[in-house]
Amino acid sequence: MKFFNTIICKPSENRWLFLLPYHKNTVKRIVLFCTLVLLSVTYKTMGQAFSDYKWKNRILLLVDSVKTDILTSQLEQFGKLEDEIQERDLIVFLVLKDRVALPNGKNSKIRAKEIYDVFDIESTFKGVALLGKDSGLKFKESFTVKPQRIFDFIDSMPMRKSEMKHDD
Repeated sequence: MKFFNTIICKPSENRWLFLLPYHKNTVKRIVLFCTLVLLSVTYKTMGQAFSDYKWKNRILLLVDSVKTDILTSQLEQFGKLEDEIQERDLIVFLVLKDRVALPNGKNSKIRAKEIYDVFDIESTFKGVALLGKDSGLKFKESFTVKPQRIFDFIDSMPMRKSEMKHDD
């Protein structure tokens, strides 16, 4: 039993004294478990940020470190296609280095760092990312992306095909 130790939890009021035997590798397992829990909390936090949109909307992220001419141009291209955007339940967000905003400039409650971390987007990435209604990353490409390419991609998705079938 030289590999085993005992963790003693001090009793508080009417609680029992617990003796928990563990092996030296158990500590490693506990650390791994805690890490996984923290990662899932980060993902859940992101899910909560997008909870207003999940299963209702697709999210189009226009990503750049600052508001550049190319970002503005990309935003204007999508801005001219309001009917197509609404038809596909698409909401556009600008993801800048320090904030996330709607096209009208109003800040979102979603934090840019969370988007970069959860969706594994490099800090140097400048382009378009599409999240499906399940909040999963479906498409990512550098600027400039023709809006029709995004619309065609969305229209090829099984959920969108089902929506089009029901709209007829």
